[in-house]
Amino acid sequence: MNTSTFERLRLLEEGISNVRKTKTEQTFTDLQTLEEVSIIRQAKREHHPVIAEFSGKAFINLDDDILYQALEEGIIDRLIEDTPLLKPFLKEAQESFRLNLKRNSNQKNRRNRLSICSAFLFLIFLTTGCITGATLRTARVLDQGQLEVSAGAAGNIIPCTQVVIGAYGITDRLELEGRWEQESLAVAPRLQIVKSETANIDALAFFEFGYSLEDGYCQWGPGFMLGRRWSYLEPYISYQFRKLSHRPKIKTGLGDFPLSRKYHYLKFGSRIYFSKQPDHSEGEAKKRKSRFFMDLEIGPTFYSSDVIFEWGINFGFLLNPK
Repeated sequence: MNTSTFERLRLLEEGISNVRKTKTEQTFTDLQTLEEVSIIRQAKREHHPVIAEFSGKAFINLDDDILYQALEEGIIDRLIEDTPLLKPFLKEAQESFRLNLKRNSNQKNRRNRLSICSAFLFLIFLTTGCITGATLRTARVLDQGQLEVSAGAAGNIIPCTQVVIGAYGITDRLELEGRWEQESLAVAPRLQIVKSETANIDALAFFEFGYSLEDGYCQWGPGFMLGRRWSYLEPYISYQFRKLSHRPKIKTGLGDFPLSRKYHYLKFGSRIYFSKQPDHSEGEAKKRKSRFFMDLEIGPTFYSSDVIFEWGINFGFLLNPK
């Protein structure tokens, strides 16, 4: 990749970083590379107010399916008419079915209707967004044989991201968690380090492995949690490190351009049970009998030089509680 391309990408990243901080809309004009489109795509998935204008000459010269898809999906908002060949080129692309601009309009209208209905009905889990650092779990692993299922939403704005979580207790100190979040699938073994019965606090460590089916990147990283249950409440604090490695699925004329980002998530939250915790005198087997619960959390996410705050909410239940 030549020096001028790196400089263009650096300036684009700086501009998007400024948008993240100020939350003000910004137009990025005269984009000319597939790598710039990849960065704009990620920014729009994070719901930042960016507008992308791509060079018509570059669009014709590259003639890549990635650009057609980006134009259809609204990642590229406008093509700059810097050549008289652009209009006949687009007409020919539509006639040969390489480009379908009506699909973009239909997708935008459908997303707008979903967002309005979701906000009005509070069905925010039906909206879409990018993956988050949502924890939405407690600092206590499940008992052996228990199964926990929950579903909710997380994000820093609306629309947000669906979060579906399932976990199974392998032993009384080890469980396996799986989650589905915005076309991303992840699994995480969680190991109980100490329990509140002996240390007055629950503490566990976990390690996540995941893959994005849509964007083709891997994600991994460790984390830990602290917490304890009192009656109806089980507050917790969690930290997670996550590394994302973006790898384009199609090679470009400039070669592959893998983007790697490191994220640090800090979450403060609590699980709210819909039935009171039994007294300690009733024995270990009855302490976690509550079936239904709700999790609420909020906290900062740190990446590059930026900081955003994310929230999360879910509802769930325990199967086969002891």
